[in-house]
Amino acid sequence: MLPLPQEIQIEPSVRCNMNCIMCDAKARHRAADMSLENFKQIVCQLRGVKTLGMHGLGESLLNEEFPEMVEYALSEGFKVRFNTNMSLMTEEIANKLIVAGLTEIRFSIDASNQQIYRQIRGVDLFQSVVERSKTFVRLRGKKSIPYIKLVIVLMKENYRHLNEIINLGREIGVDEVFVQNMQSWSRQEFKEKESKEHSIFGLPKEELEKVFSGVRKGDIKITLPPLEGGEYTCTWPYSGAWISVEGFLCPCCECHDPRILNFGNVLEKSIVEIWNNSAYNKFRQDFNEGKAQICYECILKKGVFKKYD
Repeated sequence: MLPLPQEIQIEPSVRCNMNCIMCDAKARHRAADMSLENFKQIVCQLRGVKTLGMHGLGESLLNEEFPEMVEYALSEGFKVRFNTNMSLMTEEIANKLIVAGLTEIRFSIDASNQQIYRQIRGVDLFQSVVERSKTFVRLRGKKSIPYIKLVIVLMKENYRHLNEIINLGREIGVDEVFVQNMQSWSRQEFKEKESKEHSIFGLPKEELEKVFSGVRKGDIKITLPPLEGGEYTCTWPYSGAWISVEGFLCPCCECHDPRILNFGNVLEKSIVEIWNNSAYNKFRQDFNEGKAQICYECILKKGVFKKYD
């Protein structure tokens, strides 16, 4: 029997208050939020799992019970990290998360000015997000946790401003800047439309290399994405899983929509049983043999994504 993975992502909400061009909007037409009761029912099954990534395709802070979910998971001994667009972060929530011992938080900011921010995210919240991010850093003070990352999705709209966005991370006071390429969310229609319109792939490599070479390093950790295919680094079928807002166990963040693929609902059957069922094992076999079709367009499979530490 295969032991549960070291890390599992749990989706608190599929709702979002933004309309980002790089996100899978089709995933939003489902159940809204996970309840604290269901969350606790799931967490009590996760013995052996060390880290919970508590984010999904929505904004986690739209779930009013999210701070209590984080507190509960931390009290049960899990490391907890999550991505947020920071637009709903208040001092009260920030203090609650910091005091509880949140392990890591990732600020999702893909622009260095209001115009590009609106172009990418569809809302005029740039200055508010920056100020809320600075406030969170101030409230953390000299503590070592939560570790704070700025996460940037690199696209045609913002790649020329990469150094400015990284400098914004310095201004905010983050510990690390992580730059990643766009995903296609296991949807052919997204790949053919949004990816073609916004992904950096297809741009002259020399132009992108010039942008990357101009990035100032040294004072904070900066992770840049590969510009061309390299090693196939995915281990998700064995090392991770995604639990959707409804409780479905899905293979990964790329294929997060249970309507595309899921192996069972952990609110109805035990996660250990689902993790080891015939459907999941068949998926692993197909994955090992290069036959898992949902993986064909994944940026991990193409070797153009560096995994988070």
